[in-house]
Amino acid sequence: CKTLPELEFAVRNKIHMNLDNFDEFEQCKRFIEANPDIELGEIGFRINPLVGAGAIAALSVSTSESKFAVPISEKEKLLKCYTENKWMNSVHVHVGSGGMGALVLSAGIRVAVDFAKEVNTQRGEKQIVVVDMGGGLPANYNGDTFRAENCPDWTEYAEHLKKEVPELWSGEFKVATEFGQSMNAKCGFWASKIQSIKGNDELPIAIVHFGAAECVRQG
Repeated sequence: CKTLPELEFAVRNKIHMNLDNFDEFEQCKRFIEANPDIELGEIGFRINPLVGAGAIAALSVSTSESKFAVPISEKEKLLKCYTENKWMNSVHVHVGSGGMGALVLSAGIRVAVDFAKEVNTQRGEKQIVVVDMGGGLPANYNGDTFRAENCPDWTEYAEHLKKEVPELWSGEFKVATEFGQSMNAKCGFWASKIQSIKGNDELPIAIVHFGAAECVRQG
């Protein structure tokens, strides 16, 4: 959800922007046409590839009831927006944030890449240059390891994508990612001032401003 000032700010400052719906597209188009001297960045639709709900239906955004994006079932209208507006140079897809699995995730990305290639074929040139493949790779909340059953690690996911969507590695497109939980769920850091140092050179002990309240011991 972008206010008009936010949308215009993103265009002016060449911020990568995924348009959620046709209303946003029309707002963006009017602003660009009214400001023909603006240098543009990466702008395109977020597409709902309609590849299904995955294991956790509540977290899926790739069903016909999704509140996000334009469904690929409206492809003809999407194609018209792209082929009539050369500044539309990106496409985005994200099918969900958990329980999707590599098969559903890659199926959604496959839809986006195929759509980008269709636009470029119709235009007879490389108009779409960016594929934003979203994120969605699940985190393993049931143990300390990154990998678990139905929860591939990044290497496994990359190998799967190389087979299913090789265009991501061919140089045909610039690829953007939006990994969230799979990067951050098991990572973190604390920062604190060192109040004082005691001990000796062999075993220095730092006195800092977090401890028993944050680093809770197991029972």
